[in-house]
Amino acid sequence: MTRTRRIWRAIGIAACTAVVAAAVAIAGYPERTLQFWIAPGAPFEPTTAPPAPDYAALGAWWMRPAEVTGTSADLFFVHGTGLPDGRRWNDPIEDKGWRESSIVLPAMTAPFRSCCRVFAPKYREANLTVFLAPDDDARRALTLAYEDVRAAFHWYLDHANDGRPVILAGLSQGTLHLQRLLGEFSADPRLRDRLVVAYLIGYAVPEGTTGPFPPCTDARAIRCVVSWTTVAEGGAVARWRQKVTIWTGARYETIAGRPAVCVNPLTWRPDHEAAPRALHKGGTLYPVSDKVHPQQVAARCEEGVLAITQPAHPGYSVLTLPGRDYHVMEYNLFHQDIADNAADRIAHFISVSSSNQ
Repeated sequence: MTRTRRIWRAIGIAACTAVVAAAVAIAGYPERTLQFWIAPGAPFEPTTAPPAPDYAALGAWWMRPAEVTGTSADLFFVHGTGLPDGRRWNDPIEDKGWRESSIVLPAMTAPFRSCCRVFAPKYREANLTVFLAPDDDARRALTLAYEDVRAAFHWYLDHANDGRPVILAGLSQGTLHLQRLLGEFSADPRLRDRLVVAYLIGYAVPEGTTGPFPPCTDARAIRCVVSWTTVAEGGAVARWRQKVTIWTGARYETIAGRPAVCVNPLTWRPDHEAAPRALHKGGTLYPVSDKVHPQQVAARCEEGVLAITQPAHPGYSVLTLPGRDYHVMEYNLFHQDIADNAADRIAHFISVSSSNQ
């Protein structure tokens, strides 16, 4: 794909995303307002859901390496929610292939391309409406989507992991599914002993809901969780603190003020200390450009949300959602920070594992 086509596709996504996000920002009852426009007309019914993926088939994966490479670890990445589709509760895996394969996944997995083989499953993602009104139908749709992610992870562990260290990473809906996965697989030694770190980005992760994997406390900690949602200082944060649907460990509920994990990607600590721009290693506008832009933002954790200053480069604000929310750009904005951090944690994991043998 040419750079021009990538740019125009990115602009198209930006326009569609802005329209949807603007509807979400409507005063009064925004969730119900947007749900009226995009919610499926019929109740959730498992028998009408798209067929489940067969993860033995390459077609059930956005990314799945054909052979072992020279990298030292694996990345299991789960993408987020696509553009609204009012026809169904869960999308078939054939939908939106160009978006995931050409733009979203290359941008979000780019920080890991030097350290890891990338496994990114397709799954029957739940419609955006499930996050606007978490009723029984929404919970069933989320569970169906999660069952695909769990099946893909089972296949990966059984057929492709081969004892290698693994990083989990996701965005938005993908993060919600990985949060649930951490709790369910916490007793499985294939995850418990091989997990380097989980980057649960772009979604509120309540404290105490990731099994035995606590928030990471420094840049080299392993078998721990990194999470943040990014909003510019002075932006709207009520949704992340009060309204989003979360997994409690037993069921889906709204977060309703529960404390959420926030690990600052400039310091890799879960505290409220402000980090200056000088600590920002750099973002990229990949796949439009590979150039690294350092010292773009200062950042601090505030009540579970990562508050940042306005990025110095205007390109990082093109896809900003209403309320100064940088949800779409969370991997791009901290590209180099994540890349260096993943490499450091993998090296430490391998060192610790070797010393314990």
